[in-house]
This record gives sequence, structure tokens and C-alpha cells, in this order.
Amino acid sequence: MKSTDAEDKPIAKTPFIQTLRRFEREYLRPYRLAIVLGLVGLLVQSILLLPIPLLQGWVLDHLVAWGKAGSPRSETSGIVWVIALASVGSIALHLARAGLAWKIAAMMGRISQEVVVALRGSLHRKLMRLPMAYFDAQQTGRLMARVTSDVGGILTFIRGGIIQLMSDLILSAAISGLLLWLQWRLALVALVTVPLYAINQKLFHARLRTLSDQIRAQVASLYALLSERVSAVRVVRSFAKEDAELAALDERIDRHRALSWNNTKIAAVLGAVATFISGLGTVFVIWYGVHLVGRGIITVGELLAFYALVGQLYQPIVRLTQFQATALATQISIERLYEIFDEPESVHDRPNARPIVAPRGAIEYRNVSFAYQADGPRVLDGINLAIEPGMTVGLLGASGAGKSTLLALAPRLYDIPEQGLSHDDQNWGSVRLDGRDVRDWRLADL
Repeated sequence: MKSTDAEDKPIAKTPFIQTLRRFEREYLRPYRLAIVLGLVGLLVQSILLLPIPLLQGWVLDHLVAWGKAGSPRSETSGIVWVIALASVGSIALHLARAGLAWKIAAMMGRISQEVVVALRGSLHRKLMRLPMAYFDAQQTGRLMARVTSDVGGILTFIRGGIIQLMSDLILSAAISGLLLWLQWRLALVALVTVPLYAINQKLFHARLRTLSDQIRAQVASLYALLSERVSAVRVVRSFAKEDAELAALDERIDRHRALSWNNTKIAAVLGAVATFISGLGTVFVIWYGVHLVGRGIITVGELLAFYALVGQLYQPIVRLTQFQATALATQISIERLYEIFDEPESVHDRPNARPIVAPRGAIEYRNVSFAYQADGPRVLDGINLAIEPGMTVGLLGASGAGKSTLLALAPRLYDIPEQGLSHDDQNWGSVRLDGRDVRDWRLADL
């Protein structure tokens, strides 16, 4: 069994936008039209939210005017109609937004499932093409963590995270534009807190990134330990090591819990500071808004509408700040998968590889030497062996003598270097099938 003590090495830090661009180019491009339609739907959904505060302010201005007029009975029916019209309009807008939200969520859910199917298929095909030397250096549990945990995180992000991210970006831009159009002085007061959100996010970014890396590595470590111990449960029980193995598992779980708790605390502090900034911004808006009402520049209804819109502006900005932890976890998941996709395939077909049509089955090892690493010891050294069709050959030797290695060279589970691994070794021999080097045959046929 390979040791599970080593952690996954940290993933190289790549800008999230760059990571998403590569992911979009390779997996989201077939759904680009559907995603654009979803963006249009989000834009319409955001726009439908904006008239509601304006309707509320319009009703308040009519009520104030009605109260100043001494509440004549003749105008009561007009006020009722104003309230009824505003209520019906608000309900209709909310219903339209709910219908769009359902449609967009259903469409993105379907896209996310198809993308994950394609992603898992690509990952499976890549793993099947990687040389055995790659799997010698990897633990099964860590690979399982990437196929399950990392892909699952990407599924959640595509299904919900992308929708929320795009919706909040569009909504923030739309509300900012409307505020500037309604009253630019008050809008500048409301927007003066936006740089504080960016500073808050910048302060916590590095720590959240480090914790996300550590949490993903710890999840992989847990998968590795469980995979190896479950497969070796007979050995564990034979030597009465249950308590020791449970203690090791508890230690990994406690470490993962501690990391997750630290991540939760930092994300909570990030969100709390963002909420405080929002409260600070609304106080500024009310203070300056009352001043503008007193000067007769805006009405009370307009201030109410502006206040409601500012609340809707700060909410998506706060969510975008809190979204940072999710975005970092998703980025790490994508990068960990691309680490597998970018792994070089050292065993591959030569350009002129020939198909195996009617093999005789003669296998010959000509002066074969082999080492698993360039600076490692030779597992095989100068082996010469000829096996004719129909022969039965037995390989005897102690554990680690090279029996499995010798067999694995014939179907090219490992490849003999075509040049020496050092300057004094120019030829490490060859394995031949029917008189031809196995590297000249098609790998799939072999």
C-alpha cells in the first residue's frame, strides 16, 4: 500500500477568469447560445425588479398629497385605484420574475448535468491513456476525490453559482444606472461604499485561497485513506489494527473539520464586514436624502424608492463578496482536474504504427533493461528471453525481482526509453512481437 501521509501538492494559482475561460472554451462552448439566452433572461428578470420600488414611491407620494388636501371623500376612490394599480403591477412583476427564474434554473440544471457527463467522460478517457507510472505515483483515493468531490463542486457551481454570479453582476449594474438616472447626487453617496467592498474582499482573498487549497487536499487525503484501508480490511483485522486505523481516520476527519471551521469563520467575518458596509451606506443615503427632501429636490416617495433600490443594490454586492469562497473552491476543483488533463501521455502510438492483423505470438526480449525513474535503480538489467508461440514459461523470483515489470513491458504498460536514461546508456534494449518492436504496433491492438 502507498502511504497516505503525504498531502496533495498546492495547485498553481491562476486567475479565476482565466480558469473559467479555459473551462468555457472546452466544455461550455456547445451551450453558448443557451447560456446567452439565460443571460438575457437574467437581464429581463433584473429589470422587472426595478419598477417595484418606483411604484411604492409613487403610491406614497399620492398618499402624502391626499393627506395634505384634507382627505376629501371625492378623492378616496382615486387613492384606492392608485394602491390597487400599484399592487396589481407589483404582483404581476413578481410572477413574471418567478417564471423566468424557474425557466433559467431548469435550463442551467440541464446544462450542468450534460457538462458534468462530458467532464467525467473526458476524465475517464484521459485516465485510461495515462501510463502506469502515473498511477504508481498516485493514490487511488486521491483520484477518486477528483472524480467525485471536485466534479461535484463544479456541478454545483454551474447549476447555481454561475446563475447567482451573473444575476448579481447584472442586477448591480442595472440598479446603479437607475440610481444615477433618478438622482445622481444621492447615487454618488450610495456608491461611495463600493470601493470598501473591494478592499474587504482583497483583505481576505489570500487566506481563503490557502484554506480552500488545504481543504481540497484534506478531502483527497481522506478519500485515499478510506480507499486503501477498506481494500486492506482483511489485513487490518488479521493484525487487530482496527483501533489504530480508526484513530488515523479520526485524525484526518478532525483536521478537515478544523480547516472547514476556519474557512467558515473567515467567510463569516467577510460577510459581516460587507453587511456593516451596506448599513453604513444606507445611513449615508438616508441622511443626505432627508437633506434633499428638505430642500425640495426630491419627494418623500422618491426617497423611499431610492432607499429600496439601494438595499437591492447592496444585497447582490454582499452576495458577490460572500461568493468569493465558493469561487475559490470551484477554481481549485477545476485546476485539480486540469492537472490530470495536462499530464503528458508518455506511452502513445508512433506516427507509422501498424495494426496487428494476424499475430503469431512470438515474444522476444532483447537485452532489456528498465528503471522506473531516471535516477532510480534498474529493476531489469540486460534480460534476453525468446518465447515461441505455444510455449509455457514460468517466471520465478522474490518479491520485487521484476517479474511483473517484465510482463508489463510486452503490452507497453511501461515503455522502455528509446534513448538511455543517462549519458553512458545509449540503448536499453527492446521488446519484440513477431520480430517487430512493440512500439511499432498500434497500442490498442497490442
